[in-house]
Amino acid sequence: MKNLRMICGLSLFLIVFLGTESIQAQDSSDTWTFYMAFEDATGARDTFWVVWSEQGHAGYADPDLGEVQIELDNTTFTVWKEQFEFGQYYDHYVSELDGATNFSLGANNYVLPLTASWDTSLFQAEILHEVFGFGVNDARLENEYMPLETGFNMLETDHVEMPWFPWGSQSHFPLFVYISCGPTDDVP
Repeated sequence: MKNLRMICGLSLFLIVFLGTESIQAQDSSDTWTFYMAFEDATGARDTFWVVWSEQGHAGYADPDLGEVQIELDNTTFTVWKEQFEFGQYYDHYVSELDGATNFSLGANNYVLPLTASWDTSLFQAEILHEVFGFGVNDARLENEYMPLETGFNMLETDHVEMPWFPWGSQSHFPLFVYISCGPTDDVP
């Protein structure tokens, strides 16, 4: 009887453990996650996340995918996306797994120069090739410092320095982010 309980307990553990593993693998297989890490001159840091998912929705927050409203704090360096229709701030941007996105970021309480960095290998993630047949062929940042229309090409390096500059608003924000998938010979 004791052995039967131990076998049943072990079987239940394996079913739960293996079932959980397959659910986690299934959930992550239809999601692409990309980060942008920011650091200011004082060493203060913040990270902004972009998530493309088959479970993603346009027009409202996806808390199950990390898109949760944050409170802006005037004492902490924070990078955020504002949902203008709601007047809410988020440190994640979730959208459908559709192969293209663009949005603008804001930030508060930072000291220039800033460094933004990312993992360029994520632009060729397996999920992108499985779903679209291509990796990311256009990833760029634009603001007053980085020329509009051409911007900074995120595919060529894993970071960009954003120093003080003497013209216009002298601010790097809003920072416009464009990411899209497609063949490498079809870059805008």
